Amino acid sequence: MQAVMKTPRTEVTIKGEISSTLLKALKKEFGRKLRIEKSEESISWRDTQFFKENKEFLQPGSKLKYYRKKAGLSLTELGDKLGGIPRQNLSAMELGKRPISKDLAKQLAKLFKKPVEIFLYAE
Repeated sequence: MQAVMKTPRTEVTIKGEISSTLLKALKKEFGRKLRIEKSEESISWRDTQFFKENKEFLQPGSKLKYYRKKAGLSLTELGDKLGGIPRQNLSAMELGKRPISKDLAKQLAKLFKKPVEIFLYAE
């Protein structure tokens, strides 16, 4: 059950079960302005239009490319910082053609000061 309270420029949404005590307090505070909607509808964020349009940017390789460019590094420079990884291998990782290993993800996380998971898992 949802309770949506509207006042000028304010909207509050409460999702889940609402206790009778809270509901009474909301009715007392907002009176006729209180709108209660029952909704069982929910969708996975992966089913949203946003995800469908942007999923390629949420992949580990895309994040690698983003942080590399943000740091102002070329593929060759990044490869050198990571111990001599060939630029072709890094390019394949950025394009999603080659996976990023756990060890490399740890190095990238340390280098870019980001959580290791972003280089391992898609959003």
